[in-house]
Amino acid sequence: MGTIFFCTLLLTQVVANAEDLNKAKLKTQLIQHEGKRLKVYKDSEGIPTIGVGFNLKKKDAKSKIEALGLPYKDVLEGRVSLTDAQADTLLKGDIETAISDCESVVEGYSELSDIRKRVVVDMTFNLGKTRFSEFKKMLAALKAKDFNKAAVEMKDSKWCKQVKTRCSTLEQMMQANKDPSWLKDAD
Repeated sequence: MGTIFFCTLLLTQVVANAEDLNKAKLKTQLIQHEGKRLKVYKDSEGIPTIGVGFNLKKKDAKSKIEALGLPYKDVLEGRVSLTDAQADTLLKGDIETAISDCESVVEGYSELSDIRKRVVVDMTFNLGKTRFSEFKKMLAALKAKDFNKAAVEMKDSKWCKQVKTRCSTLEQMMQANKDPSWLKDAD
């Protein structure tokens, strides 16, 4: 009887700590960090990009652009722009990919708070699964639920030096488990 009570109590605590990912806040957060442009531009690494950080050179970009009813070559060359709805469609797909990647890379992802899930999804969205997976010490800290150490490992990276403000915001969110003021009313 005592074991059943303890297991039930433990399960209740795990469920209470795990929160659903707030996709509305995630969308606002990603637009804040990536920007939203309806016409092609070169990102910080010179990659043709459109919408909210949609890489036009990734392997499935052509099929995703054409699924919107747009000629890929014309979008890539800047002759055709996206509508807001088309940019949102691409963003939604990229968010789902980043979430799926986090679920496979971050041990204990489902147990993270909404805010910490948004931090790792944001990083994965920006870096891609392969580069995010290289944050071994941060991933180990997340597994150990040492969020201060995870924040330190985020800050101690080449990525942080490249994205500066984004890193600072995400590092603070990871450490304090609080949204920045500009995101508080984004539901």
